[in-house]
Amino acid sequence: MGRKQLFLYLAGFLSGHYAILFFKNQPFYSIELLTASLVFSPFSWFFGAFSFVLGFLCFSSLIKAEHQGLFNLIGKRHAVLFLTALYFILMFKWPGVVFAGFALLYGIMDALDLRRKERDQS
Repeated sequence: MGRKQLFLYLAGFLSGHYAILFFKNQPFYSIELLTASLVFSPFSWFFGAFSFVLGFLCFSSLIKAEHQGLFNLIGKRHAVLFLTALYFILMFKWPGVVFAGFALLYGIMDALDLRRKERDQS
């Protein structure tokens, strides 16, 4: 794994971990508490949303690169990304499924779009 891929992996892991912990502790069961949390701490909400987007974009770029065969992760393809997705799912249940699902779907969608653009150019 190169430096760029390692940086993307660490940035995605740390920001995804923070975002899931932030959103897991929000009072989604009560609209009044949720509104109060949003009004009185908007910067933490912004940072939580930014971390979620940054995390799944980092992982989706790694999935895109893996889908295109640009690098090989520790001898076995997909091993590190699979174990990371499994970690998020087992640790955080539904928020981990949403995070891993967004990263997987966006990464594959981006790789297929790039492949279609390359095919149209040639």
